[in-house]
Amino acid sequence: MQSSNTIDWFSREPVRAKLRTHIRRLLARYDYPPDHERAAVDLVIRQMETFADEWAPNGRSANC
Repeated sequence: MQSSNTIDWFSREPVRAKLRTHIRRLLARYDYPPDHERAAVDLVIRQMETFADEWAPNGRSANC
């Protein structure tokens, strides 16, 4: 039961929205060009999805 709580975090839209906000703030803090922001946020989200499978305790695809 507890492992499913750690697995489902990325599929929830409110969590994804909060992550996008944090990424945008970091990009702004380090003077990332605003016209490239959307592509950078999308890239980071895709990378997080990829690594979430590897970092999950039992593998995300196995528990879904």
